[in-house]
Amino acid sequence: MALPASAALLGPPVAALDTNIAAVADPEPTREASSSDTETSSDDDDSPMAYGGVTKKPAKEATRSGRALAYASSGDPCVDFFFQVVPGATSGADVAALLDAAWSRDARAALRLVCHLRGVRGLGKGDREGFYAAALWMHARHPKTLAGNLATFARFGCLKDLPEILYRILHGDRMEDEGDRRKQQNVRGQGTKRRRSDGDFESAKDKRRQEEAQLARKALSRYESNEAFRFLYDHVAEMFAEMLKSDVEHLRAADTAKIGLAAKWCPSLRSSYDRATLLCEAIARRIFPRESNQEYLNISDKHYAYRVRDRLRREVLVPLRKALELPEVYMCACKFEELPYARVASVAMRKYKEVFQKHDKDRVIGFFDEVRTGHARMAAGAVLPKELIDAALKGEHDEAAELQWRRRRSSSGAAWRPPLPLRAAWPTASRCAGSLSPPLRLRTNRARLPSRWVS
Repeated sequence: MALPASAALLGPPVAALDTNIAAVADPEPTREASSSDTETSSDDDDSPMAYGGVTKKPAKEATRSGRALAYASSGDPCVDFFFQVVPGATSGADVAALLDAAWSRDARAALRLVCHLRGVRGLGKGDREGFYAAALWMHARHPKTLAGNLATFARFGCLKDLPEILYRILHGDRMEDEGDRRKQQNVRGQGTKRRRSDGDFESAKDKRRQEEAQLARKALSRYESNEAFRFLYDHVAEMFAEMLKSDVEHLRAADTAKIGLAAKWCPSLRSSYDRATLLCEAIARRIFPRESNQEYLNISDKHYAYRVRDRLRREVLVPLRKALELPEVYMCACKFEELPYARVASVAMRKYKEVFQKHDKDRVIGFFDEVRTGHARMAAGAVLPKELIDAALKGEHDEAAELQWRRRRSSSGAAWRPPLPLRAAWPTASRCAGSLSPPLRLRTNRARLPSRWVS
């Protein structure tokens, strides 16, 4: 995809998104062949070392944490990926190695397993870190497959996953950065405080400005030089732009029930995601193209980018977030007395229940009473059962967890069982792929699929 002549000053230029992927050259997977690849393609499933080096110990020597003997491999890499990727316990490198072996055996089943890995609200394991590791592997090996399935991944997980994937491709793991920052704060707290002069604040301001410019230059350089990243980036920006435009139309028609959560998870201007990926500008350029306003045709690209970013905030994000009644908006404004607790997500209720009770105890108790009597409903879809019983195991009373547990029990049955029947028999990968129930059009680089979805 050729870059336009007018290079962007603040962010990546807006190129017309070519949705006809068949017209784009279909490069081979970027990984180089190795000796392990040859072993992976073997049909000999008797050896526990047959899958890309994932299993190196003989089956008779494999043990579990309880020191019980166990097989090091099930003989099927898709089954190994399902059982061996454990949330919070499997490193990103191990996730990538297991996915590589599973993908070599059955790409369609492996892709569905990636969806199951991220699935929340009863759709899967809810393993964010494992999913991000799998997404980075897909971007390196099968970038078009990753870009072609963004909507599916967002359905299983969250729209926030999309800017997070872009951030990690550009700058690495945010958790590592956060850990370094906290360590630095702890070290600072051990020293003695000193009076800071105006020069110190100016120096810190200049340092932040330089860091922000460095992040922007890195994002621009990757966008302009890396076709795979540009392809993914354009798909993410286009997805947010289309959803936001649709939500604005619903808002103008006073049909707020159809407004989605794109405004909630779209990065705010000058947020960490925006500074690191320049995504707000890319979205704003698509919602307000130059040809949409005669005035934009007569100004520089720098001023055009500034104006459309501001319009994105004023005319799109602020009105939509107000219509959604997002709890975060009321919390930031310290308007707890107006906060609609029925709109609080399940994870947010678990996370902020102490804050709610501290600032608005009477209304929180009243809301709990309404939920208990059936006059109101509390969200409970994304909270895991093990999280709900945490207080009970400690001998503590947690009213919010009790009500969410009751909600989960009342909604058990068919809705509570994961729609991905990966819980079924696992003798072969083909049976796993054939039994998956959601009619999702997962796109993989298999010869039997349409060529325009092949990466």
